Amino acid sequence: MLAEFLQGLLLGATGLIPFFHTNLAIELFKPSGFFFVTVASLSFSHLVFESIPSIFLFTPTDSQPISAIPAQSLARQGKALYSLKLVLAALFASALFSILLLPFFSILLPPIFNAVRPFTGIALIAVIAAVFFQEWKSNSLLKFAALFSLSGLLGKIVFDTPLSNPLFPLLTGLFAVPVLLESIFSSHNQKPAAKDQDDSFPKISFPLIFAGVLLGALSGLLPALSPSMIASVAYLFFSSQPATFLTLSTSIICSKLFYDFFYSIFLHKARSAPAALLAGANLTSRDFLLLEVTAVAAIAASALLLLLSARKLLLFFNRIGEKVFSASILALILFWLYYSQGAPGLFALTACALVGLLPGQYGVKKSACTGALILPTIAYFIPAIPYFM
Repeated sequence: MLAEFLQGLLLGATGLIPFFHTNLAIELFKPSGFFFVTVASLSFSHLVFESIPSIFLFTPTDSQPISAIPAQSLARQGKALYSLKLVLAALFASALFSILLLPFFSILLPPIFNAVRPFTGIALIAVIAAVFFQEWKSNSLLKFAALFSLSGLLGKIVFDTPLSNPLFPLLTGLFAVPVLLESIFSSHNQKPAAKDQDDSFPKISFPLIFAGVLLGALSGLLPALSPSMIASVAYLFFSSQPATFLTLSTSIICSKLFYDFFYSIFLHKARSAPAALLAGANLTSRDFLLLEVTAVAAIAASALLLLLSARKLLLFFNRIGEKVFSASILALILFWLYYSQGAPGLFALTACALVGLLPGQYGVKKSACTGALILPTIAYFIPAIPYFM
């Protein structure tokens, strides 16, 4: 059993490699013995390790595409280590909350979901209306609404293409590439991450963790309510509070992964590749208890490894000038996108990057670009909307 755990931990370390998806890591091991321990250890440790490319390399990951935005914002302020600690603390607390709340959620979530589902599209429209009202008070409603709608149309177009992973060029173009271009063409050549001498651990908000765990658990019941989409809605309200948003979005992601395993084993609803491996494994409640322990242990072990090496990583990145650093990351993104999705992927990335540059040009909040996820989701729940006819 320990061998399976360590095997998963080792494979999960592939999360340190930019763009190395969990699905690729899964293909590297052969199921044997307590294979579900390996799957759980791999999945949750990968979730921890991929925070490094997300925070330090400014590259959105498949699991954390939206949460990369505030993490990068904090890193550019010289708070990279603080951002990393916040992510690790939120992941660990979210795993514990997910386990503690499982008996209640397993009973309450299905009826809640059935009652709420018909009104999901209307609820999202109400959320957008509330955001538009805030922008109206700040006299920037027209520009915000125009960019929100343009992003929504772009998102719909990208999702309708035959791209194997449309989220990557969409979110990378909207949020990551503009930051990298700004850095490359800036008149200053700063360090990508200043030394952070604060050794204290950041305080996390348990109400936020609870809300994130609840939203993550709900997202597993319906594919359209992905963590990225839910986080994009939250970003509309917390774009000016990166630490708050980072805590919430991280807890959503961790909870979603945890409940993916629960839904796959007991409700036979596979929402992710790791969870799908266990769908037909005939696991018992005792096995699932072991899976829970494995999840917490994997997060704790991988987080400890990152904390021990975080200072060295900061020193390494501080030796690189910001322009060289950003240009290297942009080149890596372009290479990977062309390798994985070809010329159509590069074209989608370019179109999304052009839209992603507009907030800075017209003084609009970056959160307006979340329309790329929110409006297509509304169209899924309310297909009669003329906007997408």
